[in-house]
Amino acid sequence: MKKVFMFLFVSLTFAGAGFAQTGGSTEEQSSEVKNDTITYLKKGLGYSYTLGRKALNMTEIGSMLKDNEAAYKMYKGAKGIGYVSYPFAFVGGWLSGYELANLLFGKEINVTKLGIAGACVAVSVGIASVAEVKLRKSVQKYNEGLLNPAPSPSSDDVAINFGITPSGGLGFTLTF
Repeated sequence: MKKVFMFLFVSLTFAGAGFAQTGGSTEEQSSEVKNDTITYLKKGLGYSYTLGRKALNMTEIGSMLKDNEAAYKMYKGAKGIGYVSYPFAFVGGWLSGYELANLLFGKEINVTKLGIAGACVAVSVGIASVAEVKLRKSVQKYNEGLLNPAPSPSSDDVAINFGITPSGGLGFTLTF
């Protein structure tokens, strides 16, 4: 029984490390490449974000997204969700390492702790993938803002209209 658990654990560890090292064959880019456009492509189990030829980390992405309020709000949400996954990853990694050490020193393996470790790692991966999706959507929103900027208001856009208000009455609307 111990050998089966050890083989399964080592196999999954090497398989995960092997898949993480391979480059993605499919390229997914958010839109046409422009000078300020952030591109992303699938690499291993996650995504790689670049600006031109420079790879970006989370801090650099955040500083770029500050210009677009909606994209920056989504970015902060993704970052917060990512932080939630850290305790689960820590507990899962610690428990699985502890049980692996027990196995290596010839002690009995606690299947309950190993199950809890696996559940914690699975929850951590799930939460981290939600954060990654949210980060990718924030980058898409930022790029859409670059390609389709909002029209700047001018003095020619002032209009006064008479119509029905949302509460059912009559009123004037001033658009500028």
